Amino acid sequence: MTREPRTARCGGSRRLVRILLAVTAVGLTVGLTAVSASAQVPFAWSAPVTIDASAGLSAVVCPATSQCVAIDAAAHGNELTFDPAAPAGAAIDSSFDPGTSPLRGTLDSLACASSTQCTALDDNGYALTFNPASPGTPTPLDLDDTDRGLALACPSTSECVAVDDEGEETTFDPSSSSSSALAEIDPSGVLKAVACPTTSQCTAVGGNGAEVTFNPASPGTPMVGDVAGPNELWAITCPSSTQCVAVGENGIEATFNPETAASTSEPGVHAGGYGGTMTGVSCPSASECIAVESGGAAVTFSPESPGTATSDGISTVAVEDSISCPASGECVAAGNPDAVGAGSVVVGFEPVPAALAQPVISGVTTEGQTLSASGGSWSNEPSAYSYQWERCEGPGLPTCNAIPGATAQTYTLTEVDIGTTLQLVETASNAGGSSTPSTSPATGQVVSDLGSPSFGIGSVSDYGVIVDVGCLGTDAQCPVTVTLTITETSERGKVIAVSAGAHARDRRHTTKRTVELGHASATLASGGGIYAIPVSLDSAGQQLVKQRHKLPVEVTVTATGFAETFTSTGPVMGTRTFRVGAQTVTFHQPKPKRK
Repeated sequence: MTREPRTARCGGSRRLVRILLAVTAVGLTVGLTAVSASAQVPFAWSAPVTIDASAGLSAVVCPATSQCVAIDAAAHGNELTFDPAAPAGAAIDSSFDPGTSPLRGTLDSLACASSTQCTALDDNGYALTFNPASPGTPTPLDLDDTDRGLALACPSTSECVAVDDEGEETTFDPSSSSSSALAEIDPSGVLKAVACPTTSQCTAVGGNGAEVTFNPASPGTPMVGDVAGPNELWAITCPSSTQCVAVGENGIEATFNPETAASTSEPGVHAGGYGGTMTGVSCPSASECIAVESGGAAVTFSPESPGTATSDGISTVAVEDSISCPASGECVAAGNPDAVGAGSVVVGFEPVPAALAQPVISGVTTEGQTLSASGGSWSNEPSAYSYQWERCEGPGLPTCNAIPGATAQTYTLTEVDIGTTLQLVETASNAGGSSTPSTSPATGQVVSDLGSPSFGIGSVSDYGVIVDVGCLGTDAQCPVTVTLTITETSERGKVIAVSAGAHARDRRHTTKRTVELGHASATLASGGGIYAIPVSLDSAGQQLVKQRHKLPVEVTVTATGFAETFTSTGPVMGTRTFRVGAQTVTFHQPKPKRK
């Protein structure tokens, strides 16, 4: 409701306020945006940040939202630890692999069981376990004396599992100096990646589109399933023991249940047209995964419906080879060493919600009454909302302060609110974080009591009425609604008559229904004289006037907050002014003259 400044009514001392309100026949519908489990919000990615001038990065793992660990592909590999919020400040440990015998391979794979323990593997089959905070020069552990390349997963600080390009696996305790013997789990394929959702279940994928699920304690009886046909799979992650997601060449993605070796979705190719090989994937939740591919793109998708993926070009200067998402809404991708001579990372965050429309407060601002708020509308798929009511007081621009404990969408006014106005602050959040708060328009001033309405003279305009209403009382308010309605009489589904409700005659085999053609509401302050409330016929009502040339309409004035409803009575037909004690007015449209 918006009030214009009061103006004196001509010829008298009573004052007039015209309250202008938009009116529809069906009322106001507040649209709320439902959040879909499969809806994917594209990430906002940073520009590539060089963190290693000596070589490209071969892998990145982020054990925490403020900690990432990377390894590079230098001849004698380096380890880098950095905060994704400031990757340029990465700490490089150049003594990590000094190149002494027997460790002479490049670092290819990395896994972190915790923020204080990570293990890296080189392409000669040696493992190095270290604390990212002080990596030093870890002692290498020989896992594969045949010098085969390995991929790695560490489900706990006391267990890591590695697979190689001959279809074999080995399990070891990264804190010890020994490992289990190599066990063949896939004699027909090259294993390129492995993921272990638990210490007793691991799944590996490789060059023939198959997956191999096994218990590291007894790997001799694996379960093998075809999940991607002939497509080569390069990376895998398992958000749970019943869901794994693998990606590979030609942009292929496969989601499957490793316990049954059954695909839960058809292998899908991502949207975006890059068509490259996806070499890394991370799933911060069971319904959201992000993969990186050789075309320098990030692909965000839901494993349940990968066909709805969104693809973003995140790097034009480096191929992205590895990705890690420490939380839903935050991911870090690392550059492939074959692309450029320096290692870079890009950091992606899900954009936080942005307000599209303010929240709105409704209700009567009188002590003891309850106000309600309708939430605003937001972009970027919010998943949660929070609310805070504020009390505003003071001259000019009022000072608003949070009301302790008032964090629901409703608020009941108390004595302390009298003389103040209120507003609601709404905050929306998603995986990317919380929005900038959105504040509702302030309410009118809170008063102590409901007043009694007094009715004056009304007048009829071309397509509406103006009803004069006052409010009696001390420091009180009168919430008033004026409604225009007609009664339609139908017979066998056809409207045969239109009349004012109280005067519609009953006929056999007919049905009646009340149709609203306009309404307006206002909250009147006591001691303010007479208020004029205009109510216009909506477009349907105006069309009826034009069609019928004479339309009787019922005018109802209701004062809310009372046990009694104040409704006008008695017809006045064909007049241009009426007392509010009369409830029926007639709108006229002159018939066109015949030529």
